[in-house]
Amino acid sequence: MKQWSTMSDAEVGDNRFKMCNCRVVKQERNMDQEISNAITEEREYQRREYPHGQKHEVGSWILIMQKELDEAKVAWFGNGGTEYCMIEILQVVTVGVAALEEYGVYDAIEYGQRKE
Repeated sequence: MKQWSTMSDAEVGDNRFKMCNCRVVKQERNMDQEISNAITEEREYQRREYPHGQKHEVGSWILIMQKELDEAKVAWFGNGGTEYCMIEILQVVTVGVAALEEYGVYDAIEYGQRKE
């Protein structure tokens, strides 16, 4: 059975990290489902945290994702460890999901960004 731990505000060195209500997921057979569940749970947390369904320009979503990615970098270089970095990466991904929810999903092949 997997081990889950809920994160709140955590302090690592001189850096403060706002942790999401995330679970630590260890590698196991159902990793795709675990990742999907973690994204869903983080997205639900974000909806509770920002209940008014904030709308943003695409560029604003990119900046929000960059802020979360910057927090992952600080965690990594500040010796926060893999766990803190992965929590931040989950937040980056989930902010991306929020942007996709607002603007939709576009086919990369159709727009010439990827070959079949």
